[in-house]
Amino acid sequence: MKRKLFPIIILIAVTAALTSCAKAGVHGSEKNAQSEDIPLRYIPKEYITAGHGETIVKACPVPNENSALILSADKDGQYKDWQYHVYSFSFESSSVEKLADFPASLINTIDVDAAGTMYGIYTDAEAAIQLVTVRDSIAVTEPIALPDELAGSYIMCIRVLVSGARAVQTPDHIYVISETGEIIADKGEYPGNTEMIRCTDGGFFLISAKEETTYIEKLNAGFEQEDTYEIPRVYDEFFDGPQESPNIICAYSKNIMYLLNIETGEREPYSNFLSSDGNTLGFIYIDSRSYFSIHDNQPTIWTPAPEDDTVVLTLATCSGQREEWDKLLKTAVSSYNDQASKYRIEIHDYGTLNDTPESDAGITQFRMDIITGNTPDIYDLWSLPSPSLASGGLLEDLYPFLDSAPKFDLIESVMKTLDCDGHLYEIVPSFDLSAFFCDADIADELESMSIQELCEVYPASQIFGGTMSRDDFLLYLMVYSGKAYVDNGSATCRLNSPGFIDMLKFSTELNREEDWSYAPDSAVFSGKQMILISTTEDPVYEYQYANALFRGRAKLIGFPTNTGTGANMAPRLRVGMSVNSKEKAGVWDFMEYLLGDSFQAKAGGVRIRRDIMEPILKAQIEASGGVKKKLGFSCADDQGNAVQMEAPFQPVPQSAEAEIWAYIDRIDGTNEYDDTVLEIIQQEAAKYYDGYCSPEEAAERMQSRVSLYLAEQS
Repeated sequence: MKRKLFPIIILIAVTAALTSCAKAGVHGSEKNAQSEDIPLRYIPKEYITAGHGETIVKACPVPNENSALILSADKDGQYKDWQYHVYSFSFESSSVEKLADFPASLINTIDVDAAGTMYGIYTDAEAAIQLVTVRDSIAVTEPIALPDELAGSYIMCIRVLVSGARAVQTPDHIYVISETGEIIADKGEYPGNTEMIRCTDGGFFLISAKEETTYIEKLNAGFEQEDTYEIPRVYDEFFDGPQESPNIICAYSKNIMYLLNIETGEREPYSNFLSSDGNTLGFIYIDSRSYFSIHDNQPTIWTPAPEDDTVVLTLATCSGQREEWDKLLKTAVSSYNDQASKYRIEIHDYGTLNDTPESDAGITQFRMDIITGNTPDIYDLWSLPSPSLASGGLLEDLYPFLDSAPKFDLIESVMKTLDCDGHLYEIVPSFDLSAFFCDADIADELESMSIQELCEVYPASQIFGGTMSRDDFLLYLMVYSGKAYVDNGSATCRLNSPGFIDMLKFSTELNREEDWSYAPDSAVFSGKQMILISTTEDPVYEYQYANALFRGRAKLIGFPTNTGTGANMAPRLRVGMSVNSKEKAGVWDFMEYLLGDSFQAKAGGVRIRRDIMEPILKAQIEASGGVKKKLGFSCADDQGNAVQMEAPFQPVPQSAEAEIWAYIDRIDGTNEYDDTVLEIIQQEAAKYYDGYCSPEEAAERMQSRVSLYLAEQS
């Protein structure tokens, strides 16, 4: 997992001012004048159960009827055995009425026309495209007549027009065809990401994205173009908007739903999905104060949260860096808000200011807010520059709170890893394990070696295989042995040392780019790769997977390193308390919730509480006996011929429980590194690889540049 450590931009000269910002700090739901307003937090008005045990897969609005049609499925068994059901859902009465049942293999698109007729398509067992029509509570299935030009094409989407003609979308084209299969109009080439959205006025939007621009075509009911618009490519999904405003659509980006005017490009925040646990599945705009979506597999109407006496805590994040982090943070906040009575958390997402994945506008605004005293109560330390927050004195020491709380059975090795010179600045409810496996016959030998010793004995391709590139190796070197060469704390580096120069020479034995022509599973199984590397939330499954590849002789070891044990963790959620918060008791209430039984049960990964994780690990090992799976892949024999091989899964032995715990108890680091340092190292190494300098000269340039960088940060 890549973790970027942002440079410390908060100047030493203003550090004292920053740490004394408590009086000026913005608390609660006050809005940042420099950034976009935080939209309303919506909450479920009511849940309505459709069918017991069914999974809702899609929902579509019924034009002009203030209702929706819902498609659900009994997902037992294979696709061919699924049973589908169609329900009508009234927004006014919140009532559900079952309309029809029908068997199908897999409905991959549905649509509802102005008459309330639902259309869906699926491919039958004979690979024929079938059209499902649900009208007046009757489901009819019939094959779709396609022209020769579309024979064998994958049909992504179909929209039935008022005339009865069909707009048909393939991965690279859109046609309008008649009911009998003749092409009426060729709309031209469109990328596979194009969305065909039916509007409440009977027309359509065709929305496609190319490079940095999103193109929107407004079509009439006959699928003829009326106008075109261009907007920046910053939105992930689009939905029909207010019926009375045909040029306003709903656009979703970075956990915020906006009302977007496609003529002017202006937008208005509508709903904050981070704070409310909302989602876009089946999203339907009802009016300015309510929307419909599928939540926890139930059709749900959402309305703004009422004003109450709860104390609002603000949590600062910068979403968009990794989806898993955003999802877990959202789950943590929404589940806390659901059960809390005195406090409620509102999320301020600086990621909404980033126009592109490379943009740093959000972090820049965050830094400006810090300097001006506009600080939150809680920091998401995964997405925000945690080193500068800690060194700038902006994070509260959590040890006093932890000492006064009910005693939690926290994993000692993890707590020692999180310790920062006798202070605790973050809570990590759970983590993934950076795991390394080898054959048990050589485990003791490998664990006794430093990375230099290992590289002297074995060739690089035999240790790591072809999928580790030179840049990958330098990354792992900095994660697991980086402190031997660069110490950010003391602002010293030893990149021109003989040991590092040897590592630079060794890296040339690896491929310049990752080579997946011989994948790690087949390389390990055939004995051509010694170490299997993974970062996993499920160490038992990973053990079982590795054991299959090592033919029942897998051993969990640390990464060969010059410093520490080589056993690292990847935190799944990291939160810190602002030293300026006026509601530290409330912040700790949230953190205590993250360590409590309820959230630990849903946190995923390896839980930080040993008493919670021990029974989970036992249950996973017991369940491993029921996993019936074989890994199939192609291996090359001694003559280079491809041979199909199988590696069956075996039950994980009981001894693995102690082995996994022993590895967890060895954890002494996180998979973090200084991104700027790594970039300098890789840039100068590239010059050596290209023959422009010797390894010694490259190392001297690294030493000079990194030393200057460290001096600037100290």
